[in-house]
Amino acid sequence: MHARDQLISGFTAIAAEQPGQLAVMNDTDSVTFSELMDRVADHRKTLRNLLGTEPTIVGHAVANGPEAVAIELAVWAEGHTSLAFPRHATEREFHEMLSVVTPELVLVDSESSALLASGASICSILTLNGTGEVLMRHGHRKPPLDDILQLQFTSGSTGRPKAVCLEPAAVLASLQSSQAWFAEFPPAPVFSILPQNHAMGRASVFEVLWSGRGVVCSETKTPAEHLTCINTAKCRTLLCNPTYARLGLALGMLSGNSLLDRIVIGTASVDATLVSELQSKMPDLSIDIRYGVSEAFGALTVKTLHPGAAPHKTGDVGRPLPNVRIEGARNATSPIRAFAPFTAVAQVDENGVTFLRDEAGFITTGDVGLVTDEGTLTLGGRTNLSISHRGHRIDPIEIETVAKETGTIVEAIAIGVPDTLSGEKIAVAISAKDCHLDPAEQIKDHCKRQLSPHKVPHWVIVLPEIPNKASGKPDRIATRDRVLEALGLQI
Repeated sequence: MHARDQLISGFTAIAAEQPGQLAVMNDTDSVTFSELMDRVADHRKTLRNLLGTEPTIVGHAVANGPEAVAIELAVWAEGHTSLAFPRHATEREFHEMLSVVTPELVLVDSESSALLASGASICSILTLNGTGEVLMRHGHRKPPLDDILQLQFTSGSTGRPKAVCLEPAAVLASLQSSQAWFAEFPPAPVFSILPQNHAMGRASVFEVLWSGRGVVCSETKTPAEHLTCINTAKCRTLLCNPTYARLGLALGMLSGNSLLDRIVIGTASVDATLVSELQSKMPDLSIDIRYGVSEAFGALTVKTLHPGAAPHKTGDVGRPLPNVRIEGARNATSPIRAFAPFTAVAQVDENGVTFLRDEAGFITTGDVGLVTDEGTLTLGGRTNLSISHRGHRIDPIEIETVAKETGTIVEAIAIGVPDTLSGEKIAVAISAKDCHLDPAEQIKDHCKRQLSPHKVPHWVIVLPEIPNKASGKPDRIATRDRVLEALGLQI
């Protein structure tokens, strides 16, 4: 059986075995496994009526939860390629994404107004709340490669978006690989705060469902309200990022009184202090640290800390999952390469399609670290310049490009400033064209209009000049030192 058919038959079998069990729930909607597959069937009819049977690209920008899952499964079942857009991106960001990959049809909800504005002229859009009309445009949008199940947006090294191409066999292999790990989970719903348009958040939802458990999603409520949802749905596992775990501890949400037995932290690295505090506040808790990349579906490694485990070491992300091989130096920090059956075959950017795997099937992860003699992976950082803020990896070049559009500055350098709760906050160092002007507020206002909220700088620091290297390129390390000094922080 083809991998795409195996995926759909697998979810159909789960619905037949436990039709009345909770499958997906969010802040406003809830479906059982049977109801989920009914929605999938309805979306399949709509797609067939609008698009026929020729494979094409179908995008969606809807809330985390039942509708996003149902659309995705329907797109897969009809032989198309799915593409999830972030709902709250700006019109500029949508325009850039659509210039890289243009779907034939995009399904949106009422809060996707920026996508409606930027995409209505180039692709067909269907609003799911019944207020919109479908205008089908002529011209078939073929996927970039044959038989691509899913396209996943991530940032490019130039600050421009790119979309990685995942085959049906890759997604199926990932779901199968994760199940031995999921077998250890409590037999209860899982609460996730990870956005479904992000690589790890998207994969996690389908992994949970593939294991026969329900998943509860939220993107609007506060941690205190999340605690109510967790208790109401009787969730015993939490999927989150380090920022959310820190916030949960600070607000008292994560404590010994919680129903949670397990916390899964999806990230590149988790610091030892955070893990120690979780173990202290919740001594009966199991903690899983998952390491993955945008160029794969799901995690590459997992480290599980059961109650009473030895102290965690910052950067330790555990052992590779079944059928995953990690290559890195054993005595020094070096670029990490990964081989797995669920890595992406290629990526699409403004220059076209680039294949990601080398002749041996490995991809370059963009991280640096070492593989210990015991076979575990310890991360040391990134080979690129990304800033980690509230679980998002942000390319500084995108922020710098937008800042320069104001025309008031000579140079702009965005850096990450360490922050206890959010990981890093964003600072932009600028040198102004006119030394008598302070364009900081103008730059902030422009960034607010052009960038998603998590990319907007917290500080704009005016420097007499941006330090340069001998090559003439901006010296980011020296600039970072000057910004920290200006903020009164230790260098």
